[in-house]
Amino acid sequence: MIFVTLGNLTQPFPRLVSAVDDAAFEGLFGDEEVVIQAGSSMSVPTRLCRMVRVLSPSDFLDAIRRASLVICHCGAGSVFHALRAGHVPVVMPRLPIYNESVEDQTDFMFGLERQQRVVGLYGPRTLAFCVTKARALSQVPVPSGQKRIVTLVGAAIDELQRRRKCLS
Repeated sequence: MIFVTLGNLTQPFPRLVSAVDDAAFEGLFGDEEVVIQAGSSMSVPTRLCRMVRVLSPSDFLDAIRRASLVICHCGAGSVFHALRAGHVPVVMPRLPIYNESVEDQTDFMFGLERQQRVVGLYGPRTLAFCVTKARALSQVPVPSGQKRIVTLVGAAIDELQRRRKCLS
């Protein structure tokens, strides 16, 4: 399964949905199912991808663990959960110029890309290359120091989510 997550922002992210759906339609993922946790992008039409609005936290983590590939926006939570599960995700930054976000996610992406922890997707035409590169990098062992950082950041994100639930 290919798992795509767009985050929980209220702005839709049609660039990524369309890029993934076009790639699926062109056969990039073979016969693997493509599941998109679409959030606010549910209205973006797809031909082959299965769209779900939102998954429960446990279903989300299960989808990331079971996925052969994770494609996502460059949000800290999505990226670090993918890293924690051993993936090198393909990430497309949300950009204010396209009304996808109020913050530009490219700096975060650049930093992670320099460490070869993510593969940056700069535009839909490069998705096939990015998928190939991410699959190759996922086979490379992560240095233990970087594993520790991913674990610590992931634990901090989990703790923030638990606190948020307690305050709700």
